Amino acid sequence: FFFFFRSLLDALGVFQSLTLFLAQSTNSDIGFYRSLLCGIMELGSGISSMRALAATPRNLALCSFILGFGSLSVHCQTLAAISGTKLKCARHFVGRIGHGIISAILTFLLFTLLRI
Repeated sequence: FFFFFRSLLDALGVFQSLTLFLAQSTNSDIGFYRSLLCGIMELGSGISSMRALAATPRNLALCSFILGFGSLSVHCQTLAAISGTKLKCARHFVGRIGHGIISAILTFLLFTLLRI
C-alpha cells in the first residue's frame, strides 16, 4: 500500500515537488530528501533509493535512520500484530523514531571519527 501510495504521489508530481522544496529550503541535494521521504513511507524503497547517493557520513546516517525507524509501512504491520494487546502504539512509534535518531547520530559520529 505504501509503495503504491508513494508511486501515486510520484506520478502526480507531489513527491517531486515536496523533495525539491525541502532540498531548496536547506540548500541540499534532492536525492537525500527523496531517500528520506521514501524511507519514512516504505523501508525497501527508501533504502533502494539510496543507491545513487555517495557514501558520506550524512548519507550513511540517513540509512541508519531509515533502518532504525523502520518506516510507516513496518509500523502499521506492527500495529496489526499488537492489536488486542496492552502495548501502546504511540509509545512504540516514539520509540522507533528515537531508535532511528540514535542510530543516525551514532553512525554519523563513528563514520566521521573513523574516516581515513
